[in-house]
Amino acid sequence: MAELLIVLTIGAVAVLVAAMEPEALMRLGWLVAMSGLLLSTAAGLVYHLRLRTALVRAGRLPPRWWWSPTRFHGRLEAAARETFMRWFVAGGISFGVCVLGLVFVVIAAVKAGLRVR
Repeated sequence: MAELLIVLTIGAVAVLVAAMEPEALMRLGWLVAMSGLLLSTAAGLVYHLRLRTALVRAGRLPPRWWWSPTRFHGRLEAAARETFMRWFVAGGISFGVCVLGLVFVVIAAVKAGLRVR
């Protein structure tokens, strides 16, 4: 059932994008991209703070841990991972929203270019 919902959503978005004027699509793309960027920044901050807290509690906070924080996920117990993994996933999803907005901007630019010729 979830797969059908995903396919219908993608189809509806494709029809909406095709029907929109380039200027409106550009504004929508900008709004979606900025929303995703804001949300991913906030989620990333909370994720890093919670991961740091979990690493400190486990006594495993190495220097410069933030350069590659995902390598520490497996070193923590499941209960500790629950405190930050939701934020990790939220950051990834909101980054995807940002990329989707940028795709809308590119499609709008292409549509505007095709309309000029």
